[in-house]
Amino acid sequence: MPTSASPQSAAVVVAPASAVASGKVTFPTASLRTQVTRFLDSAVNWLRGFPTNPITDFLAAALWQVRKTLTPSGIHVLVGGSTACVATKNCVAQDLEGVNLEGADLRGVDFSGANLSNANLDFAILSRVNLTEANLNKAVMVGTNLSGANLSGANLTGASITPDRDGIGGALAGANLSGANLTGAYMRAANLQDAFLVNANLTNAGLFNAFFSDANLTAANLTGADLEQAWFDSANLTGATLTGANLTQVKWRNTTCPNGTVQSTACSA
Repeated sequence: MPTSASPQSAAVVVAPASAVASGKVTFPTASLRTQVTRFLDSAVNWLRGFPTNPITDFLAAALWQVRKTLTPSGIHVLVGGSTACVATKNCVAQDLEGVNLEGADLRGVDFSGANLSNANLDFAILSRVNLTEANLNKAVMVGTNLSGANLSGANLTGASITPDRDGIGGALAGANLSGANLTGAYMRAANLQDAFLVNANLTNAGLFNAFFSDANLTAANLTGADLEQAWFDSANLTGATLTGANLTQVKWRNTTCPNGTVQSTACSA
């Protein structure tokens, strides 16, 4: 069962030891595009660290154009992949497509309504951050802490929210995901304990070994979701849709099923 990690990353999930030992929990490596984007951002920032001169300025500008072709960048993304709004903690409705905030401590920053599609948020700390109605389409969040974050109405289609190879991260414990669109999201071994997922759309989401203990999934759409070995201890699935979902070896205990009955055996799809 997932457990807490260090104080800095409270509520960070650790994959169950039995699942890791069995080799069934796999953690994604960064896509080639993400790796190249990281390299280009690092190279641009390294070149910009030199005193201003025509050669380094030209090289930095050229690499930045390549980077923008590979990963489109919003108008509020600076050369090198960062953004100025983080310093002011006000990124409301900012166009931050393709921003690189890997490893950043973003607590207290308001991202409500922001466009964070294709963003690199690996290992970022976003606990209790306001992401209401933010666009996180295809954002990458490996090892990221989103515990207690407000993601109500957010677009997380195709996003990746998972622990890293050490099983740390993928934390959404206590997060508000009401009305969020998580269609096709990849969330293997994610920690969704106490999460609020009322009316959330999890159609075709990858939720292998995800932890839903005490989560509220009232009227959530889990059609076609991969829930193999997921944990639903004391979870509320009243009115949820499980049509076509993979329920192999799901852990049920005091679970409120879609029909309103409370049981510790399999809820029907």
